[in-house]
Amino acid sequence: MLDTDKYILIVSLNTGIDRIIYLSNFELGKISRATRVVEQAGGKAVNVARALVALGKRVLVIGFVGSFTGQHIRQNLLDSKIPARLIPISGGSRSCYILIDENKKQDTVINEPGPEITSIEFNQFYQELITYLPKASMLICSGSLPRGVSNNSYQQFVNLAHSYKIPALVDASGETLKLALQAKPYLIKPNRDEAENLLNKSISDKEALIAAREIHQSGVAIGLISLGDKGVAATWSNGELFLAAPKLDAINCVGCGDAFLAGCASAIIENKHPQEIISWGVAAGSANALVGGANINLSEVERLKNGLIY
Repeated sequence: MLDTDKYILIVSLNTGIDRIIYLSNFELGKISRATRVVEQAGGKAVNVARALVALGKRVLVIGFVGSFTGQHIRQNLLDSKIPARLIPISGGSRSCYILIDENKKQDTVINEPGPEITSIEFNQFYQELITYLPKASMLICSGSLPRGVSNNSYQQFVNLAHSYKIPALVDASGETLKLALQAKPYLIKPNRDEAENLLNKSISDKEALIAAREIHQSGVAIGLISLGDKGVAATWSNGELFLAAPKLDAINCVGCGDAFLAGCASAIIENKHPQEIISWGVAAGSANALVGGANINLSEVERLKNGLIY
């Protein structure tokens, strides 16, 4: 039976505001008029939290915010019923601009650089982490690191989660992901480009399962590679799976990977079989493509999951 007093603790070190701008026939160098604009707290970790709340899971986001943008983030999380403990910083939280061309069905993302985090601010965050981790059922570290935060931070956090015997999930890239993998988290979620950088080799669709095995052999419980709209290759101790994503008329794919991670996390918390874990991930990521921004709903995820072909 699940402990309803526990929560999934989500590390959001580079939180920002996502400004999702919908346009028709966007062209560089030309004047464009938005058809609508949606603003919400963002960053990969917050997207994961938003999707987990939609899936009925209890979460707590911890991270940094600063300046007027930080106030906006706090209010949006409150309005979205996403509990958060956010350390105030001297720098300003970033904004991310997501341009959605509704006619061409293309996404263009512009991310501002994150703030510079001081050692004092990081130490304050770390105290929050060790305060809230004992009551967590899982730790999720997701997204880029702001300036001033060491690349080995996620590795450090995963090791801390091990000390409390709770699973840790990591979604990162580059050196941050390589170092985190050394701590053997339960699961990492690289896309093809991130997996190629991690394994230092190119990966075709046919080679995806082989690469997933290599990731699994590095010490994670489930080795997987996300292949976007093509699906996911995954392997575990006594099985493997290539699960194709359902064919959809995608509207906004921003946040699909975050919703995928949330779907996996939700199933892991419920002690599901690895095949079910991957299925929930694919269904949640696919549901996001119909709405964007991790604004999924449980009934749509369940409908898509029931239609998956193994």
